[in-house]
Amino acid sequence: MSEIKVYLRIRGDLPQEEEWTSSLKGIPFQVKRRGQQVGRARSQAVDVLLLKLASWESFGDPAEQDRAIQEQLLPAVTLIEQLTPMLVALDRSRCIAELSISTIRQEDQGGFELPAELVAAAGAARLSLGVSILVMLDKYDPDDNDEAQQE
Repeated sequence: MSEIKVYLRIRGDLPQEEEWTSSLKGIPFQVKRRGQQVGRARSQAVDVLLLKLASWESFGDPAEQDRAIQEQLLPAVTLIEQLTPMLVALDRSRCIAELSISTIRQEDQGGFELPAELVAAAGAARLSLGVSILVMLDKYDPDDNDEAQQE
């Protein structure tokens, strides 16, 4: 099983929240402000705006991947295209705008694919690409690591 999440993420000095709410026109988003408590012992280092574009679980079925692209990623393309004027106007010396992709995968699943339309829309909006991949090992034997170090 794998889990994939795709976000529009803007971090750094964000414009005033009123500007975001008018630009996002009722689209749900989350803002984490610098200094805000985000864990037991951690506070937010910089302002971050998160807009979830897609999220799904996959069990390796190609039809399931195609369905996720059609149902979630292609609508995300339309949303990015709508937000492109606002995203292009951001002062990039004060903030970073990115298409952020996070996935948790089994080791035998390999990578994942993004439709060309999503990549093109992200480029037109001047979004960088941030990727986080956590690979879950099917079997972890600490003794295997010890043997490799002894050789």
